[in-house]
Amino acid sequence: MSEGIDIYLVRHGEAIVPWSQAGNSGLSDTGQRQAQSVAEQLAYLVEPTVLSSPLIRAVETASPLSKLSRRPIAIDERFTEVPLAPDLAIRRAWLAEVADLRWSKVSDEIGRWREAAWIALLATPRESVIFTHFMLINALVSRAMADDRLVCFEPDYGSVTRLRISPHKRCHVLELGRSLARNS
Repeated sequence: MSEGIDIYLVRHGEAIVPWSQAGNSGLSDTGQRQAQSVAEQLAYLVEPTVLSSPLIRAVETASPLSKLSRRPIAIDERFTEVPLAPDLAIRRAWLAEVADLRWSKVSDEIGRWREAAWIALLATPRESVIFTHFMLINALVSRAMADDRLVCFEPDYGSVTRLRISPHKRCHVLELGRSLARNS
């Protein structure tokens, strides 16, 4: 499996206001440090394509790598957060149930969102870093692993998940990113 294109999925850094409470917040001070750490971690990449969700927290997380690699940030709507109603109460309720949900049972809208991201991923022509979100990373990883769970792992802020797209357009998970630390 040495041939192929490596894709790095980066969960954005910590936002000032969580997604469950606001739609498009920038990064907190901690999130800024996480973004810088990601850039340092991926500094070895030679001229990667830098892609980002259009949401501010993802673009701000991509910025240090963009500067370090001297590569522009390309915004791609297909790598945005899961489309849910703007009503925060609905969003919170959905998040509370997400661990029990299955891809085979999601709405058509969410299914189309996942499929669009999958097609975009497979069409990536060169080594790329995609700055995105918790649910989008799960959507792509679960698809690559043929796992029907909506949440198959919990990527932490600033974590890097590495995939490889084979010449035959098959996607393999090489390494899951760092998981959220849970208090016991």
